[in-house]
Amino acid sequence: MTKVLKGDLEPGSQIKIAAGGGTYKTEKASLRATLLAGEKYIFTIAPNGADAPHYYGIIEPFIYQIKDNRVVAVSNIEKYKSTFQATKISEAEFWSKFE
Repeated sequence: MTKVLKGDLEPGSQIKIAAGGGTYKTEKASLRATLLAGEKYIFTIAPNGADAPHYYGIIEPFIYQIKDNRVVAVSNIEKYKSTFQATKISEAEFWSKFE
């Protein structure tokens, strides 16, 4: 983690984020988002109430990718993916929404 907008986390902290999907025993669910190593992401998350460092998404979609100074929602859920792909905003504009 390199930046914390609000909350008690320190930059450089390592956290675990629950992003739904995967396989458990015989049950299988599609991944809600696909993340790639080495890419830059923004997460809108909150502590899950268990011991740190566990967090969950507070809105859907809750993962955004920064690419070419634009912010794009990351979701494998079609209704979110199609809605948010067309609304690419600059990174500065995205951060200003939280001030």
